[in-house]
Amino acid sequence: MTQDSEKDFNEICDEILLAEERFRDEGFSQGREDGELNGYLRGFASGVKQATGAGLELGYYYGFSLNCRSRINSGELKLAQHHDRTVAVVDWLIDKMEAFDRKALHEDCFMENVTKIRAKFRQLSSLLRIDLQPQMSQYSF
Repeated sequence: MTQDSEKDFNEICDEILLAEERFRDEGFSQGREDGELNGYLRGFASGVKQATGAGLELGYYYGFSLNCRSRINSGELKLAQHHDRTVAVVDWLIDKMEAFDRKALHEDCFMENVTKIRAKFRQLSSLLRIDLQPQMSQYSF
């Protein structure tokens, strides 16, 4: 009987002595879980913001290009110079936007394609001699 009660007393002493280590380990585990969750939530919010910016910018380019093609075809937009070149740039933009791979947004080719589209849109802006840069700085990615 004294063995059992002595053993219980030893276990109790060990638990008291090891409590600090146990609480530290539990706190570390809980902190890590909370940090990972917070990181995922922040990453998700950042991704949504960047995707919104990309969608707005590319949608602006696509919509303007479609409008420009329509006005050129109807004769409403008369181009004094570089008619064929302007039409080629507008067609390139429309084709590139329609062929844009929306499922490969995480790959390196996404930013390369966006950079090419931006450059072509600046070229179109230059050919039309107007400033066409979208004013979406709060959504820019």
